[in-house]
Amino acid sequence: MPDICEDNGRRQEEYDDSINVWNGGTLPEGINSEALKRPHWSNPRNPIIADVCFKGGLIDSWGSGTIRIIETCKQAELPEPELVEQEGGFSVTLFPL
Repeated sequence: MPDICEDNGRRQEEYDDSINVWNGGTLPEGINSEALKRPHWSNPRNPIIADVCFKGGLIDSWGSGTIRIIETCKQAELPEPELVEQEGGFSVTLFPL
């Protein structure tokens, strides 16, 4: 049985072998889960917040977050995370050891 936490349209499920985070909202038109695995354009839902985060150093480049997650998993010798658009939202599943 997973440990589940839900808050403001976000759902986190922790299992023995994985962690899944689901967030409401679809990907921008023209972007799919496979595109997130390679360099891609970014279309932030709130450009003002994204700009503040970029200028504050919290974002180093647009459209690089999912690539960095995948690279970090590979460096840690963990399986590649699953990136899935489903049920009106987007899901990321990580497989920690």
